[in-house]
Amino acid sequence: MNTRVLILAGGKGSRMGAAVPKAMVPVDGIPIIDRILSAVNESGVDTRPAVVMGHDLEILQSYVGDRAEPVIQHEQRGTGHAVMVAQDALHPADQVVVFYGDHPLYKAQTICALVENHQKNDAVITMTTVTLPDYDDWRAVYAQYGRILRNDSGAVRTIREHALCTDEERACTEVNNGLYCFDAEWLWENIHRLSDANAKREFLLTDLIALAVDQGRGVETSPCPMEEGIGVNTPEEVLLAEQVARNGS
Repeated sequence: MNTRVLILAGGKGSRMGAAVPKAMVPVDGIPIIDRILSAVNESGVDTRPAVVMGHDLEILQSYVGDRAEPVIQHEQRGTGHAVMVAQDALHPADQVVVFYGDHPLYKAQTICALVENHQKNDAVITMTTVTLPDYDDWRAVYAQYGRILRNDSGAVRTIREHALCTDEERACTEVNNGLYCFDAEWLWENIHRLSDANAKREFLLTDLIALAVDQGRGVETSPCPMEEGIGVNTPEEVLLAEQVARNGS
């Protein structure tokens, strides 16, 4: 199958307070985008992934160079919108791997496992999830992540954002870490069905999960080690990611 990788790196990252685009912030001396491109390259899934660029795009595009195919998002309207603008660049892929450009610790093995699990299951979406023992110590960084809610048979029902969870739902220790593999045909048939009728007024990629479930289509999961799923949005989270990268715990 023809698999393409799409990295969403168009956000401003205002909370980072860095002098460079968010995707270029170093984690343990290595810029996030370099870490991501290295993991993708090592996985062999896509030799030239596409990168959505928005804020400070000239700086990021110059830095990335020929290592990736640039996709320009002139107006930042959410993660779902970032995928929408990449449709032409990703055609004619059979499946599309999408993840956020602020997750520096993914390893090639996790990306490969996601694609392999997607191919062996009859699903339109396969997503990695992190299952935690608790939200203590450094794992507290995951407390604000969306919870994976399953039905009585264990199938994925939805992703519930932390702010919308009940106390019982917040106790769930399986979280969404933002790494997906989509059946391309299904993705392009449904991406424009997303609505921005939400508090953020954005098109949210995670809404595709509930859409697939409502259609009775398969949504599968693939495990991601908790040391890999951390996203960085603040200087404090960068320090945490550096600690985890060095110690593995």
